[in-house]
Amino acid sequence: MAKKWWIGLGGILLMVGLAIGLWPTAERAKTWRLAQQQINDRHFDDALTTLDQQLTVWPSHAEGQLAIAQTARRLGLIPRAEKHLRQYEQLGGDPEILAHERILLAVQRGEMGRFDGGLAFVEAHPDHRESQLILEAMIQGYIRQREPIKAIAIVDRWSQRAVLPADRIQADIWRGECYRMVGDGERAVEAFRRALSAEPANAAAQLRLAEAIVRSQPQEAMALLNAMPAESQAQPITRLIRAQCERILGETDAARDRLDQLHQVRPDDVVVLLERGLVALDLNDLAGADRWLRQAEERAPDLYELIAARLRWARQTQRTVEVAALEKRLRDLESETKQRIELFQSTIEKR
Repeated sequence: MAKKWWIGLGGILLMVGLAIGLWPTAERAKTWRLAQQQINDRHFDDALTTLDQQLTVWPSHAEGQLAIAQTARRLGLIPRAEKHLRQYEQLGGDPEILAHERILLAVQRGEMGRFDGGLAFVEAHPDHRESQLILEAMIQGYIRQREPIKAIAIVDRWSQRAVLPADRIQADIWRGECYRMVGDGERAVEAFRRALSAEPANAAAQLRLAEAIVRSQPQEAMALLNAMPAESQAQPITRLIRAQCERILGETDAARDRLDQLHQVRPDDVVVLLERGLVALDLNDLAGADRWLRQAEERAPDLYELIAARLRWARQTQRTVEVAALEKRLRDLESETKQRIELFQSTIEKR
């Protein structure tokens, strides 16, 4: 029973089988090999495009639907992965493979308790290719759950057997995300720069580095965004970072317009609300700034950047008592962040 899952789970062995015999023409086999190479390079967007092209001419191919589901999952596109798994099920896909692929989806959503069997397999088969894919799902699940200590422990374990250059780059991106989560911006930037140095056109590394340095080095952050592919530049997170760059660089009107557009599609995004409040402060619209910042506070009252923005507002409105209280909150948060970084680094060094 378990054997069938591991053959189908990650998609690598499945894809080899497909390339050899299941696609009916040499051209389809060639396209499948291209998709496999794109997956090995972690160019999952490109792989999805390649696989989609195949399914337009063969939509009833169950294993093709599964391959897209697995690739979408690794890219973090959970709804799309679920959609193609449903299609795989409707086309008579293997129930065991389906059940376990859904477990991986649950793990990537952060439902870590669903994974006892997967961990047992990793322990029993540490060198198996599928073990890497299981650990990969766990890393993304722990990051989604904001558990950086657990996430980076799995990253270190995963990277010990990451033989492909693209995998080593991804390990640095994940490390950077973990460092950012605990507030260690310096080590996060170092990790993202290592990833980008290894592959200067890596869109994920460009995005994460731009996000990490936007407040301190907005011009470099803007250059990174401009170097990204057009489809990546159109993503909401990229547009948000661009708006941050514009605001910090004094392009206030452009930042305001971009943030207003983003607010239409992401009305509960704390960073959008915060940045829109900062734009209002830049324009000396104190009432507007108060309104935007209050909306952000309702969603993330302990966010450091938000408290700093509220302190700026209190100073501009000459609220002395509130200024003192906010200054103390910032000092307390800085102390907590320092302790969190020390604990995180100490935990890493003890392993």
